[in-house]
Amino acid sequence: MKTTVRKGVFETNSSSTHSIMIQRNYKNTAHDEWTVEEGLAQLEEMGAVVRPYGYKYSLDLTNLKSGVLEFGRTEEAYNQWGIKLLYAIVSFRDDPFLWGGLMTYLKEIGIRNLIMPVSYTNGNIEGEKAGYIDHESDGALARIFGNGISFDGYLRRKDVYLVIDNEG
Repeated sequence: MKTTVRKGVFETNSSSTHSIMIQRNYKNTAHDEWTVEEGLAQLEEMGAVVRPYGYKYSLDLTNLKSGVLEFGRTEEAYNQWGIKLLYAIVSFRDDPFLWGGLMTYLKEIGIRNLIMPVSYTNGNIEGEKAGYIDHESDGALARIFGNGISFDGYLRRKDVYLVIDNEG
């Protein structure tokens, strides 16, 4: 996969493109942010179950609406905390370092328990984790960190967009 950085834009040679749009003067720009509670409410609208877990939260993603964990088949622009978190979960799940960082972040914001879905066929567990990011764009998210944006900033800021396009 070919990756090019052009004025802070990350591109691949895939037919589908996954980009993170960040304002040029990101650090010095006034902005609106999502709260964790707003993000959890967004996830509930998509079928997630948020339960009290001690004095924090348990987040159960096993009943998400069909297609919510699939990225790259349609043209979309997301700035919502909830969907950007789901994209990160699918993107980071097979990398122990990134997954560990994500779990640490979730604990810091009060999500102490995460229940993930698996793929099923005819009632049998396939052994594959649920979710999909179009082939060559998988991993694109991890490349933006360390370039002036934090994971918290990616999720919370309403002026940071995850943009997905597909030629097909």
